Amino acid sequence: MSNLIMLVGNIGSGKTTLVKQLTKQGYIVISRDALRYMVGGGEYVFDVDLEPEIFRIERYALRVLSDFGHSIIIDETNMSLTIRGRHFDCIKDKGYRKIAIIMPRLSKEESVARRLASNHGTGDAQVWGDVWERFDKIYTEPTKKEGFDMITTYKEDDETWDYIARNLL
Repeated sequence: MSNLIMLVGNIGSGKTTLVKQLTKQGYIVISRDALRYMVGGGEYVFDVDLEPEIFRIERYALRVLSDFGHSIIIDETNMSLTIRGRHFDCIKDKGYRKIAIIMPRLSKEESVARRLASNHGTGDAQVWGDVWERFDKIYTEPTKKEGFDMITTYKEDDETWDYIARNLL
């Protein structure tokens, strides 16, 4: 059975760092940020006018890759039921085990500092603070009722990684 892992966490919570470990296990990553780098020829480009296409490409990639049964990670904030539901719609009836990994819930200040240190997008702390607040307001904790088969909370320690390796990979 293939897995669909949705990372759930605000900006700067460590999602992309975790993804780097999971890709070593054969997972394919779907990331709107990666598409923004692609659009910018290696530079991060966030263009409001292109965002609808970025979302469509992300969903298209998920549908196509899931047709082939690949295990997939969604490297996004996935903070709302609506966004997670759109991902579930793309893999409906394909036999995927749906897993949520809830990332650490960091303060706005720590999240923004991490995002700025990553040199990922704009270097404007106010912009990232606004982004963090927008995502924080829509956060809904993942539940099995919405369709997840497994939900776990990630902590940046070896014990959590061992649990993920034993139970999710």
